Amino acid sequence: MENDLFNLDFSRWEIILLSLIPAFINLGILTYVMLIFQKTRTNILFSIFVFLLGMWQFTEGLMRLSRNADTVTEWLRISETFLIFVVPSGIFFVLHFTKWEKKVSSNLISLFFLIPAVLFFILIHARFDSFNIIQSHSVYWTANPAPTFVTTLLLLWITSGAVLILVLLWAYFLKNRKNTLKRPQALLLAAGISIPVLGGIIGEVIFPIVLGYDDVPVTVPLITAFSVMTLVAIKKYRILDFSPKHHWDQIILNEGLLVVDNNGVIMYANKTFCKLTGYRLAEIEGKFAHFLFFHNISQEELSRITKERKNKVSNPYEIEMTTKIGDKIWLLINESPYIESSGKVIGSILVHTDITHIKNTEKELRNNELRLRNAQKVAHVGSWQLDFSRNESIWSEEACSIFGLSPEEKVQSFESWLAFIHPEDLDVVKKEIERSKSSLSNSSFKHRIICKDGTIKYISSVSEFEFNDTGYPVGLVGICHDITELITAEKAFTDSEDQMNTFITDSLLCIYFIDPDTKKIIFSNAAFTDLLDYSNEEIALINTYDIFDASKEKVDIIIGEVIKAGKINNGESKWKKKNGQIIHVLLSSFYTNRNGKKTVVVAAQDVSERRNAEEALKVTNQELETFIYRASHDLRGPLASIMGLANLSKLEIKDELALKYLKMIGTGTEKLDYTLTELVKAMEIRNIHKFEDEINFEGVIKGALAKFEFFEGYSRLKIHTDINHKRPFITNKFVLETIIQNLIENAIKYQNYRSAEPFLKINISGNTEGIILVVEDNGRGIEKSIQNKIFDMYFRGSSDQKGTGLGLYLVKKGIDKLNGQIELKSNEMEGTTFTIHLSSKSKFPLNQKTIVN
Repeated sequence: MENDLFNLDFSRWEIILLSLIPAFINLGILTYVMLIFQKTRTNILFSIFVFLLGMWQFTEGLMRLSRNADTVTEWLRISETFLIFVVPSGIFFVLHFTKWEKKVSSNLISLFFLIPAVLFFILIHARFDSFNIIQSHSVYWTANPAPTFVTTLLLLWITSGAVLILVLLWAYFLKNRKNTLKRPQALLLAAGISIPVLGGIIGEVIFPIVLGYDDVPVTVPLITAFSVMTLVAIKKYRILDFSPKHHWDQIILNEGLLVVDNNGVIMYANKTFCKLTGYRLAEIEGKFAHFLFFHNISQEELSRITKERKNKVSNPYEIEMTTKIGDKIWLLINESPYIESSGKVIGSILVHTDITHIKNTEKELRNNELRLRNAQKVAHVGSWQLDFSRNESIWSEEACSIFGLSPEEKVQSFESWLAFIHPEDLDVVKKEIERSKSSLSNSSFKHRIICKDGTIKYISSVSEFEFNDTGYPVGLVGICHDITELITAEKAFTDSEDQMNTFITDSLLCIYFIDPDTKKIIFSNAAFTDLLDYSNEEIALINTYDIFDASKEKVDIIIGEVIKAGKINNGESKWKKKNGQIIHVLLSSFYTNRNGKKTVVVAAQDVSERRNAEEALKVTNQELETFIYRASHDLRGPLASIMGLANLSKLEIKDELALKYLKMIGTGTEKLDYTLTELVKAMEIRNIHKFEDEINFEGVIKGALAKFEFFEGYSRLKIHTDINHKRPFITNKFVLETIIQNLIENAIKYQNYRSAEPFLKINISGNTEGIILVVEDNGRGIEKSIQNKIFDMYFRGSSDQKGTGLGLYLVKKGIDKLNGQIELKSNEMEGTTFTIHLSSKSKFPLNQKTIVN
């Protein structure tokens, strides 16, 4: 056996070049990884995989160097042994590298790959596999697999494992195609393994098993491509040398930890950092931290941080970060260089402390200071602090403004303050200060100041002492309130009282005052006495009961409501003149304290003429409505006769011109009849007062659609109805039918004939208050400029419109009658949606409104 195993010919240099040298490359990679890199799980799995690949290449090469078939057979079985363990080791490495090992059960991996590998190992050494060993001019020996059950199963299992490795790597590449670090790593591994796998499947499986050709041993030399690409991935893209997670995961920090390389690419983030930012590690790993989180940082600041990182300088800094959901948080970052054992800086370690609450507190403090300044500015109130030891006073910005100083002059002395006091007030101020100092009590006084520009202002000053722990006074704090406007207003008010009294006396309005207890008229102007034809002496003898055309109880209620309201009350009432004539007056009244006495003040205006005009107009409108209603009814009879005669004449008259005129007469009378019908409906809707019909919505909609079956354009529409209302709905059926019919007719008339699929959707849904009726189409739509006019009577958008201008008017009148609301949404050539809200059993008026969007 030993003689057979080492019966080799090392003069075959091409075999050494194609098999042994690639094997030594892989074994060299193994040695490099084991000596240079840390013993992480990824590196160990990779090392096992590379070792088995190298040994498979090495034994495959020795098989080609064999001198006879017996030696070939022995090395072939050794080579197969390494090959069957290459498959599970490669899968274990790839699953760990792609981080998909947690998604795949270890029992499943063992069942399909580890256990079969052991079984095939036993079968191989029990000689259950079968190969035809033949000599080859190009590769010296060819081992064609015999199509036995074990051999075929072995090749299929190896092929499926290799394909699975390919699928996992390419899927990982696609998943990380936007990751600047993982993308090239995955691409190199996937491309490197694809070349030998695909070549092996074609040359060593399909050719001998499927096509019956000799085995083409290309897999072993092609593995060199994988070796070269792996070296590039290791050297250029650091597939194995930067894996902080294996030891950083062991450190538990309350602060966010982020590890980046020298380019700012994220290599690791702990759970606290992920919780702070809202990202998972898988989402941010391999991405630039600057663009992901810190895009608000300036380029100069970024350059400074990068320079300090390379020089191994650690400096804390504050920065605002954007989280995944767009929130802004403030972080204190302590950044330190990440130095490997050789002293080389390979990245940075950043510890993030959330200081958002501190920043918010600082911001709130600044806002409070700003609000205080604004409040002082609005109220004209300044503040100051006086330190006795330094005889120095610090004034607020508003205090400086009150005295006509700039904010830069906020430091003042006690003497400089005294210099502003008006000479006529100076002695009073000094006496008050001396009194306060001698008694150590607070002070409050008013005085005048003279500003630098000569302006005189009135100031209200309040101060109180500050004491130290021993009770000794160390300073004063106080405020200065500019009350110039208040003093001016007081003077103006005093002057205006006389003007107000003159206004009340000479006003054209009837103004009088009532004592709410006795109901006596305690004052009245000339307009009041003139309107009621009383003299001043007669007014003094009567009370408010005598002028109201109402019972005493009613008058007491009215005055009580005025007193209770606490504000001006407006309303109409009836008064009696001295001669007994009843007049209508519009009243405004309020309750006040006038000169210390409770008083009801009333202002009145005679509106009798207006009320008479309104009554006359109301009667006229009623007569007009009656006329329109009766005229419409009376006209429809003759119109029906005309339409009947026109249709009858068409049967007997053969002259084409006459038939044309008859058709025009018929069309005109039909339009007039339709208009009269709509007018009748409008009158009927106005006079409806019963709302007791239980509505069957399906029947109402079907009935409405049936009326338009033969309308022009009806057959083009795709009509969808959706009724989702289970509760009984009580209203007036005629009004509801009128609303639905007119909306359907509108959609048919104004559909978009350019649209390939015109539609009309009718949706009825229920809620706790009633129903929501939605009628939607994709027709011509309504211009924005006229949407607020479409519910007006006889309004038509343009001269080519087909309608009478009454359809939407009736819709709006019907909805108003049912105390509903209608909302319109429409865009030109996109369609129109009417949304109507109706309450069941409408009895009481609601807030009616039309919403146009």
